[in-house]
Amino acid sequence: MKTNFTCRFYAYSFLKTRSAVSLFIALVALVVAGQVTAQTTLFYESFENWSTASGYELPNNGNVWTAESTVNFWMEGDNIYSNAGQPNYSGHCCGGWAEFDTYWTNSGQDWYIQTPTIDLSNISSGTGQLTFYYANSNGSDNLTIQFYNGTSWVNQTPVLPSGYSTFTLRTYNITSPFETSNFKIRFLGYSDYGTSNIGVDEVTVSATCPSFATYYSKSTGNLNDLSTWGS
Repeated sequence: MKTNFTCRFYAYSFLKTRSAVSLFIALVALVVAGQVTAQTTLFYESFENWSTASGYELPNNGNVWTAESTVNFWMEGDNIYSNAGQPNYSGHCCGGWAEFDTYWTNSGQDWYIQTPTIDLSNISSGTGQLTFYYANSNGSDNLTIQFYNGTSWVNQTPVLPSGYSTFTLRTYNITSPFETSNFKIRFLGYSDYGTSNIGVDEVTVSATCPSFATYYSKSTGNLNDLSTWGS
């Protein structure tokens, strides 16, 4: 879903549900203050469903992910079994996750899995955020997060090491120059050919919408028609 549409719809829904009197008061207050904002989810992946194409796995929740290799270096992990005899992770809410199998590739090699394009061109500047759950119990393997700014991939800090025996929430801020219409994320796993894998789950990209007043002030004034609201 496009970012600007998501934010416009939130503002539109908020104002549409008000009575005539409260709507007038709300509009006056919003136009004067211009400060009421809403956090919205722009992308989410739970890794609950996967599909196999050309002999390798990719997430299949409606989001079109890509992988660096057709070999299953990144694959489905779950609470029922673990791939290649690796240990399962605990302390997480849900079933499936993305798992980088460090035993399937040589030590020192890295392979990525990549999100589809996420439109961040209309968010309030400096409010973008990536969150996900991360697990990696031991070894020298690690995970690097890379952001795409439309022309190049840039490593983000920190690089995530081992020492996470249960899934732990991690957060990365998304700022300029990544507030673009073709933003993407790579999860780059680095192998140690070891006995524990890397787990990633519940990948979420969110941002703060511009104020309701911003949208309404750019509209043609027809509150009943969302298509007339400014972007």
